[in-house]
Order: sequence, then C-alpha cells, then structure tokens
Amino acid sequence: MSNETKPKTKADEFRELRAKRKAELDTLEEEQAGIDLEKINSLEIEHGDNNIAVVVVPFTPGSVTRVAARTPTPDETKRYRYRIKPKKLGEVPNIQEGCAELTTITRVYPNETT
Repeated sequence: MSNETKPKTKADEFRELRAKRKAELDTLEEEQAGIDLEKINSLEIEHGDNNIAVVVVPFTPGSVTRVAARTPTPDETKRYRYRIKPKKLGEVPNIQEGCAELTTITRVYPNETT
C-alpha cells in the first residue's frame, strides 16, 4: 500500500469553491438576520408581539432575510373589503389591487428608510 493521495479532480476543486462561497453567504445571511431581528424586535415592542407578522424570505446579498407587517387598523380593513367587493352583480373585483394596497400600508419592515 502506498501513501499517495489521489490528484484533485475538477469536481473536487468545484466542490471546494462552492463550499467556500456558501460559507461566505451563510456569514452574510447571519449578519443580515441579526440586523433584521433587532429592528423587528423594536417593532414588536412598539406595536405588540401579537400585532407583528414576520415572514422569513430567501437571502440575497444586500437584501433582508425577514419581512414584517403590522395588523391593519379597522379603517384599513374596511377599505380593503370595499376594494374587493363586487360593485355590480356578476362583476369580478380586482382582488390583487386590494391586496397590494393593504400590504403596502401594513408593511413595517423593510420600509422606505431601511
């Protein structure tokens, strides 16, 4: 038996490169998650823990790892229901428009300043 090591194959080289790249991405994601959780924690303190919904999203460098929305006010809920209610018999309402408006209004993280 010889103690010779096998030469690295091209696949081995790419496995190492891929592992290194993924490790760097994991580090960036953890840093961003810390930033996101700090801001979401302050929003939960401000609005109440039960009034903030958080969704974890796939990480992309330079982007957030979580999105948060607050509970809509009664007036916002009424406006949403009015938007999705058919105006005429047989008319199909534009539900997507109502949903887009409500999500824009209630999203608290990230917002325009973060």
